[in-house]
Amino acid sequence: MARITEAPNPELAAVVRAVIAHRANLDPWLEFPQNSSCFLFGARKLPVPIGALYLLWDSGPPWRKQCHRCGGDLRAYSCGGLLNRMWLSTVCVDCERCFTELHDGSLGSAVFWLRPLKGTEFFMSSGSFGGSYSSEGELLLKALELPCRATESGVSYSVQTSDSETPQRPVNRRARGRRRASTRKARTSSSGSEGRRRR
Repeated sequence: MARITEAPNPELAAVVRAVIAHRANLDPWLEFPQNSSCFLFGARKLPVPIGALYLLWDSGPPWRKQCHRCGGDLRAYSCGGLLNRMWLSTVCVDCERCFTELHDGSLGSAVFWLRPLKGTEFFMSSGSFGGSYSSEGELLLKALELPCRATESGVSYSVQTSDSETPQRPVNRRARGRRRASTRKARTSSSGSEGRRRR
């Protein structure tokens, strides 16, 4: 049985509604705003292009199903996993709540959810164990004339790796790279100041 966490997120629900409504007009390689996918897609190796979501939604459950809370239209937009857990991130376009479904399984098991993309241009081309491939979706939000903001804030997107009830967020590789660069810059600045004091 899945363990489900939830939180309100009207901003993300608005993005999904707009993506659905403008399917015929949008570039299918535009990246969906999310920070919880462990996979890249297609030969371009992009994080969650909306073209992949359209195909996954058309395939039915678990990517499109009834909302856990209101029975409305629930759409999944990313998935991932670790050694003994896998997760599916979803949002209801009716009650505007986000859900994270935690299942028994692994990163390899989560690949099973992506089978509808096999043989298409949006095939799963890479995966990350213990990390995530995020996108702020700036170009998509601009095309939809929606405000650019962190649409996933306020929701837990990770899994339990032990019996602890404390969720642990998967590593955001882009953010980690920025933190390392800042640390190196600070160390270089500190070393330079120390050298000037010695002279």
